[in-house]
Amino acid sequence: MREDAESTAWARLHARQALVLGALNSLAFFVVLALPLVAVLAIPSISTSLTIGVYAAGLVADVVVGVGLLLVGVRYAARAARGELFSIPIVTPIVERWFRLNRQ
Repeated sequence: MREDAESTAWARLHARQALVLGALNSLAFFVVLALPLVAVLAIPSISTSLTIGVYAAGLVADVVVGVGLLLVGVRYAARAARGELFSIPIVTPIVERWFRLNRQ
């Protein structure tokens, strides 16, 4: 582990990456949760049995995406815990643009 990790640029970078990754994962999961509702509302003449099927498929998708996002988060947390310095696709460019890191 790093000495005085809270004051290092490494810790600040990973904290910012974790914040953005968590926000993007939450947004992605919310979108997946909302898909069955959007699908049912988009088709006004949808039958009851098809509505149940859409929601059943939505539940499966929710579990798959939820477990996938959890595994991604655990993987990056383990890398950070080992002291690695790494970038996360999509996340790191957002961090670099929104949160300027003052290197000391």
